[in-house]
Amino acid sequence: MNISKALRFSPLALIFLPSLCLSQVTSPQPSSFNTIKLHESGSYYTNSALQAGHLDNQRRSMPLGANSSDIIAQQNVRAMQQMGYRGRPQVPPSDPTLLHQFIVNGAEVKYNNTNHLIEEVLIDLNQIRADEEGRFNSINLNHSKSGIEKYEKAKLLLSDMLTGKVGLSLKDAFFILESAYGNCHLTYNEFNLNLKRSADFIKQWLTENGYDNNNNTAVHLGIQAFMRDTLTISKINTENSALSKTQHLPFSYDYVDFRAEEDFRNYFVTKTLATGYGQCNSLPATYILLAEQLGVKAYLSYAPLHSFIKFPDSKGVIHNYEVTSHYQITDQWYSDHFGITTTARRSRIYLDTLNSRQIVAGALMDLAFGYLRKYGVSDGHFINECVAIAMRHFPNQEGNIQGWLLRSTVLSAMLHRVLQREQIRDLNEIERSPEASKLYNQLLAIQNKLQALGYQELPTEIYHKLIGEQDNKALLQRNTYETKTKRDLFTTLK
Repeated sequence: MNISKALRFSPLALIFLPSLCLSQVTSPQPSSFNTIKLHESGSYYTNSALQAGHLDNQRRSMPLGANSSDIIAQQNVRAMQQMGYRGRPQVPPSDPTLLHQFIVNGAEVKYNNTNHLIEEVLIDLNQIRADEEGRFNSINLNHSKSGIEKYEKAKLLLSDMLTGKVGLSLKDAFFILESAYGNCHLTYNEFNLNLKRSADFIKQWLTENGYDNNNNTAVHLGIQAFMRDTLTISKINTENSALSKTQHLPFSYDYVDFRAEEDFRNYFVTKTLATGYGQCNSLPATYILLAEQLGVKAYLSYAPLHSFIKFPDSKGVIHNYEVTSHYQITDQWYSDHFGITTTARRSRIYLDTLNSRQIVAGALMDLAFGYLRKYGVSDGHFINECVAIAMRHFPNQEGNIQGWLLRSTVLSAMLHRVLQREQIRDLNEIERSPEASKLYNQLLAIQNKLQALGYQELPTEIYHKLIGEQDNKALLQRNTYETKTKRDLFTTLK
């Protein structure tokens, strides 16, 4: 592959994943704490032990609880102040080597800062307070009983897949996940028919173009062509020997509301199959489902803010494939441009080959995010149970960033409620509440765990540059294409 070509059409301009973060089933109960009026300026929770003005509490740019990739993205917007950069923003270098060093240097500044763990907790705590006392405070969970029951049922079904009680099916797992949120773009029958029709089309196209349907490399090339290009196949009517042609339109990146702030369903694979538009959560998922339908191996893989495909060729050699830009890019490229540390690769939180069972486990965590999006943390049981089951299927039962961030979100909510009850706003005074101290120390332990796993955040300058590029493309796309309307990508040609 010509690497200069890949750099010109860098997936850095197309990121935003998922990945997109259960022993006892209980219906969450509404929180019973009083609402405190939000202050117009400054953070509500502070720590007087920190230097004055050291903490810059910038709200995350996306709604709390989208999918496995969003929790990571939500953290990135605040990265630079945690890394120690103050004042005028620095411009990240364009040279790949210098860019990698820029990210690594920022992480070193952050982790050498003795206050960074406290800052992390404070930012999360203020964020969860704003969400719980704002968006989620008005939710009456008693009126959402049927919706919560859907989530409980979905959790049980996905759990049964992971424990072997029912057959493991990625197709069913994704539909279970998305139908729990509700109002999918496709019914289950439409979803099945679309995937079957797509697989049959790919097989026919491979045959007509001289490829072997039993060759693993050829089938993956067929999937990639199907998603990238406008393809045509021929069919002969056995009754009158008439020749007809069927055309399939390619999938495209959806820049409009790619963060799913307006409509959470923009992350869904059902939305991508129904409209032909998706992003780096749903487009790789579409590839995975087509591979399952065609009976070839494919793996999901994560980079910070991003997901992509890894697939084995006929000789067993693993290749990377960018569904958003249709390039094959090396692991080293991802490491250099996303600042992926050796520790992160060793702990397998990034650039790993997630198998079918781990993808279902990831869907279980995405289910927790969907619940969080609709109902907030509530009593935390549902989210923690989803994470507990899912984490068992990742390396050392801990090699998944999404799970740790979900646990952190739950603990932040629990700590906020205790601090509110105890009327504590300065965390320097937290020791006067044993319950709050325990939760606070658990949050600090999670921050240490994230660091030990090699997790680090992109500098805010890079993050905001990417957001700006996406928003500009969204404006152009919104004025040119309709990316949310259901349409048939298959057309019969006369």
